Amino acid sequence: MSLDQSSMNTQQGVLDEIFKSSFNFTIPRFQRDYDWKEDQIEEFWNDLVSHYDEWENNRDQVQYYFGSFMLVRDDDDSKLFLVVDGQQRLTTCIMFFVALRDFFLENGQNDDVNSLNKIIFFQNNEKKIVPRIRLNRYNNPFFSKYILPKKSMPEKISSFPKRAKADEKVLKNAYLFFNKKLITGKKEELAFPDKTLEEKIVIFRGLYEHLLDHFEVVRNIFDNKQRAYRIFETINHKGLRLSENDLVKNYILEWIDDTRSIEETQDVIDADDQWKRIKSTLQEIGISEDKCLKLHLTAFLGKTKKDKIFEKISRTVQTKQQAQKFLTQLEESANFLSKLRSPSHEDWNSDLELLDNLEGYRNISDGGMYPILLAANKKFEDDENKFKKLKKLIELITKLHFRAKTVCGISFTFIDSLVNSICKIIDESVSDPIPEIKKEILKWNGYPTLDEFELKFSEFETKSDSTARYALKEIEYKKTSGRQNSSKVIREDIEVEHIMPREIEEWVPDLIKIPELKDGGFPLKDYHGRNLNKFGNLTLVAPRPNKIYSNKPFKIKKSGSGADSPAYRDEETKITSSLTEYEKWSESEIDLRQKTFFSSVEEIWDLEKS
Repeated sequence: MSLDQSSMNTQQGVLDEIFKSSFNFTIPRFQRDYDWKEDQIEEFWNDLVSHYDEWENNRDQVQYYFGSFMLVRDDDDSKLFLVVDGQQRLTTCIMFFVALRDFFLENGQNDDVNSLNKIIFFQNNEKKIVPRIRLNRYNNPFFSKYILPKKSMPEKISSFPKRAKADEKVLKNAYLFFNKKLITGKKEELAFPDKTLEEKIVIFRGLYEHLLDHFEVVRNIFDNKQRAYRIFETINHKGLRLSENDLVKNYILEWIDDTRSIEETQDVIDADDQWKRIKSTLQEIGISEDKCLKLHLTAFLGKTKKDKIFEKISRTVQTKQQAQKFLTQLEESANFLSKLRSPSHEDWNSDLELLDNLEGYRNISDGGMYPILLAANKKFEDDENKFKKLKKLIELITKLHFRAKTVCGISFTFIDSLVNSICKIIDESVSDPIPEIKKEILKWNGYPTLDEFELKFSEFETKSDSTARYALKEIEYKKTSGRQNSSKVIREDIEVEHIMPREIEEWVPDLIKIPELKDGGFPLKDYHGRNLNKFGNLTLVAPRPNKIYSNKPFKIKKSGSGADSPAYRDEETKITSSLTEYEKWSESEIDLRQKTFFSSVEEIWDLEKS
């Protein structure tokens, strides 16, 4: 899209003209949260201090260019502006003024306090004193309640909630940055550490006046709110400055917000509430908004690259009704992802096998095959056998991921094409698609052959306890009387134990009996490193014995150190109690155990037999 320059009024000036006027600003709903981190605020601070210092030494120094602002004037209030671009800089300036005001308050500089309050607040048309800037709906409650009030810095910081939300922490940390510079930082962090308090007061006064008088800005002012959406999209095209989800949210709200008024309609408020619910659901399960959008689009519109999310949605959504429908479907996907990532017994009929597979897939993957389950959940929504079909698909993708990706290291870029093919099969199916899905997997040229799988498994090692826990549990089920009975034995808090431990001081006397290790040193360190995370060196134990086993020698772990001492022989899991069959524990035993596992492994992760 191109900007219509005729609707834009460009004004050049300094920050003083913005902050000492009756202008006030609001951050629209489509804008992202305030998100400047310490390095960005540090850059702002350093630029201000260095330019101030140069100006003090050379009054002919040129003005500092602080960038441009994209603003949209309210049709009904010529002093009210929507901030389309520049909210990070504008908010940081206000945070700086607030911190300085609080510093001056603590040190009895009432004139400075009053001057800064006239910047932080203004008198509106109704003669009420209100904040100069109103942040978006997620940031503003914390900003208004905890940042803006006039208090000394220690008093304000003590009022901050100990458990702030993610969007609140960013604001809290910005204020703490200025506090560190002004008062509490270590000598290397504190601004002007060698100056007296009186000298600092003069310098800090000079800094805020310098920011107002010598930081130059360009204000690009547009005529109505509807332009704001297009401007936002244009200046952030292709996600060069924003994430895809920011652009998508803006685009969806643009279609839903079909009035010119700056007042928000109920449709816009409802849509923003819906987006907030989606965001909250995803935060709880550790999936980003971009990731959710990619999974959703792959499930229903085909393979989608992470940098093409906005592009695909903008081609698909072309009306208000389509925007509202898309948002509803996206929320359905987020809610189902929550059931996949954080499953409850209630969600899945207390089916232990299914819950184990969901936990297993979550532990071994980043969720790249979830589009298959999203597509299936929608396709089967009116199917009386929905639960049974979903259960089978969950088992299939978990086993496929372990065999192809976890053990054999197939690139997920390669797997993406298979995910896309399976989603198409689900979409086009008129009956049960699972037999066809299995055929598609088995003919896929990335499916590891038995020989490939055996070779890779013989070399398999993992630093991830969650990956090891999944695989060891599956093998235990296979070696015992089946999952239904074994589920009573394998407790939820079962832990992964390294038989040869991470710290081997107590093992050295036994290990140096091996000829190649008799001199210790690097050979011993290398030996330990190449065996520690081999799958054959891992087993399952209960939490309390695991702490007692710790780094003890193999003989003590196996048989205990006394009558009441826990030992592998007493563990309920067969894969651990069977360790008593080994006289000692070294590389040869680790490799042998890993090979003996394969007869079970071959059957468990053979999709032809699943």
